[in-house]
Amino acid sequence: FIFAMMGVFLDPKTPLGAQIVARVNELIFKGKRVIWINNSNKTRSGLMKELEDIYGIKVFHTSLSRTLSPDGWKWSGKPDKMGEKEITKLAHQHVVTTSYTCAWFLRQKDLKRPFVICSNPSILQELDTFGITKYVATIHADGKPKPEYLQELNSKNVTELVAKNPDVDSVVVCWDQHFTALKMAVATQYLKWADDNGKHLPVITCSMDRSGILGVTDEKFCKAQNFGGKKIRAIGNGVMTGAIMQSASISEVVDVGKPSLMLLEQLRTPSSEGGMGVDFSKAVVVGSTLKTDIELANGGGMKSLLVLSGVTSREDVNKEVNPMRIPTWIAENLAAIGTGESH
Repeated sequence: FIFAMMGVFLDPKTPLGAQIVARVNELIFKGKRVIWINNSNKTRSGLMKELEDIYGIKVFHTSLSRTLSPDGWKWSGKPDKMGEKEITKLAHQHVVTTSYTCAWFLRQKDLKRPFVICSNPSILQELDTFGITKYVATIHADGKPKPEYLQELNSKNVTELVAKNPDVDSVVVCWDQHFTALKMAVATQYLKWADDNGKHLPVITCSMDRSGILGVTDEKFCKAQNFGGKKIRAIGNGVMTGAIMQSASISEVVDVGKPSLMLLEQLRTPSSEGGMGVDFSKAVVVGSTLKTDIELANGGGMKSLLVLSGVTSREDVNKEVNPMRIPTWIAENLAAIGTGESH
């Protein structure tokens, strides 16, 4: 089973979120292999810890985990006490994140000085892992925003920032909590001025997702307006990337997130060659979006389960005409499987 995160896993402190975690743990204790694939700039080991520590998913109890690390199950629920090397070894066979695929792509293309728009330091940690240390990021290594990128947009601030690091060879766009007009303008100047000089700077995006779900409003929220129980949506990484593309008048972008061929290759490639070694004929992708999760499944010839606990509704499915975005099965949520709420 290959799980997406957003829209599939809900707050584990809620009754439904806890039921979803229990269903996944059932699969684990039945000996099923589980993989998480996430369009985020988290590190693989970071997401592994989050699954165990925050969600309560028993990743260390999987048969693969116990093969790779026979004593790893002892650290279930307290991953911070486990050695980093052990965490990394297990995470490599359970987690795929776009921060990793992004760093891998940059190394393959010998790009050493990317301008990185982000708010989470995990992408920088993955870059360091691949020996890419001369990046120019909008945050410090500890994740704190660089104040110079939070200033107002004007010609002085743009040119001063570019002048500090003029030798950028690519632009990387990750999801950014503090996405600003100034950051977008700096990226635009790098791209346009390089183009003016006959040089191509690639744009790499960690995802082209349009939106995601942050949570659900309380049933009593703005009751008179009927806003209770509504999904709280966030703009996606793709919206930020699209804004830069439009500003710079470019049409090409390297997408290292779902449903890119790069991710499919990582899943298919044998573990002995650095991949996940997934047999697509025996795999099911569980996701909440048609354009990313379901298209990824169909692109690899895998079966898919669409859950409606994310951004997609049944009406969206009924309107979809692209065969690459038609799921094998549909369920209200992951906990509803086998209860008559799925088909």
